[in-house]
Amino acid sequence: MFKVNLYIETTNKGPSKRKAAGMYILEFITESGQTITRNGVIYMAAVTENRLVLHLFLEALKRITKSCSLAVFTTCEHVFNVLNYHQLSQWEKNGWKNAKGKETDQMQLWKEIREYLGMHVVTLTAADHSYRKIYMKGMLEKEMNREHVENVEMRKDAE
Repeated sequence: MFKVNLYIETTNKGPSKRKAAGMYILEFITESGQTITRNGVIYMAAVTENRLVLHLFLEALKRITKSCSLAVFTTCEHVFNVLNYHQLSQWEKNGWKNAKGKETDQMQLWKEIREYLGMHVVTLTAADHSYRKIYMKGMLEKEMNREHVENVEMRKDAE
């Protein structure tokens, strides 16, 4: 089966809303063992870590066109826990409402993510990876130094 690694990093950690940048890297391993990467950067003026990670996750999933074995690397506890504890299935059974009977503000993003995840075998990890410290950290610092962006901005394959 085709193997893909997805790495997601953000400058915002935790539930507070603030200016933040996030990046994903998709790493495809070809049958010949060659590594191919694709990436995207999102900058938002007022966002929580959870929402930014969901946007990055969705944008990355949209770029994967074949069924694959997908390893997701994220330190976002919310995304990790929702997927690890199979909460998407429960929300879907409950009409996309949480345990309190309410639709969360991120439910639409989760619905879209659920559609894309169905075609993949997914594993999750919070493990460190080689892209985090040098490449992704540098790219995100560069994004945070940009002057001004009012709405969500998505750039693919930023260099």
